[in-house]
Amino acid sequence: MTTEILLLSLLFFFAINAPIAVAIGMSSVIAIVVQGDFPLMMVAQRMFSGTDSFHLMAVPLFMFAGVLMEAGESADES
Repeated sequence: MTTEILLLSLLFFFAINAPIAVAIGMSSVIAIVVQGDFPLMMVAQRMFSGTDSFHLMAVPLFMFAGVLMEAGESADES
């Protein structure tokens, strides 16, 4: 039952042109709520702790450093 709800809600979010990350996240939350044996507060805590990672934070900052070097012309090959 939970699998069907997960897939149907995922297809619904895809049909309304929601971003993929939003569609996956919202359909997962809907499936967890329907299943009923997992506290919703724990879902929020796990989502926050998943984004609180040094390695995940390093990727956009590395890209930002590249943009700054390109704008400051310190990344030229000459």
